[in-house]
Amino acid sequence: MTKHTIITIKKVSVKARYKFIWLKSIEGLDMSKHCAAGLIGSTYTTRVMHEEIINKSSDKHLTLRSRNGLYYLCGVSEPYIWKKNFHLPFKYAENKLIQFESNGIEVETINAERIELHDVNRQKCRFPGAHFPEYYTCRNWQFANMLINNEIEGYFVKNTYGYCYEVRRGIENDFFAEMDLRNFK
Repeated sequence: MTKHTIITIKKVSVKARYKFIWLKSIEGLDMSKHCAAGLIGSTYTTRVMHEEIINKSSDKHLTLRSRNGLYYLCGVSEPYIWKKNFHLPFKYAENKLIQFESNGIEVETINAERIELHDVNRQKCRFPGAHFPEYYTCRNWQFANMLINNEIEGYFVKNTYGYCYEVRRGIENDFFAEMDLRNFK
C-alpha cells in the first residue's frame, strides 16, 4: 500500500488582489467540468488559506498529508483577468523545494516539485468541451488532461465512470493488486 506523503508549505505571500485562492489535493477528475469543479479532492478554501498560511509569519507552516501527494494551488484575480490568475500544480518529491513567484503570489514548499503546465492538443482530445475556450484555456483542465495522458511521472488514472477518473500515485499494477485484495476480504 502507498504510504502517506508529507509536504510542507512554508510560505504563501500575496501582494496582488485575488477573489479566490484555493488549494486542492487531487484524488479524482471530472473531465465534463473545468476550473476547480473538474479537480476532485479535499479543498483548502480561500478563508482557510488566509487563516492558515497566507501572509503569515515565517514560523507558521501548512503541513499537507495525503495518499497521492498531488496538489493544485490556484488564485483567481480580481478583477478577473485570466492572464493574471495564479497556477501552481505540484507533487510530492522528497527533499525537493519549490520557490515560485507569479502574478503577485510567492510560494515556498518542502518535499514538493512544481509541475509545468502546457496547452492541450485539442485535435486529440476526446472530452466534452475540448473545443470551447472556457475548457481548453483553463489551466486546471489542461492539468487534468496531462494526468489522463500519463504526462505526470509517478501518477496514473483509472476511469471509474463516464468522464470521471480516480488519480493514484505509484505503479498502476499496485493499484489493481490492491483492488483485487479488497474484493476477497
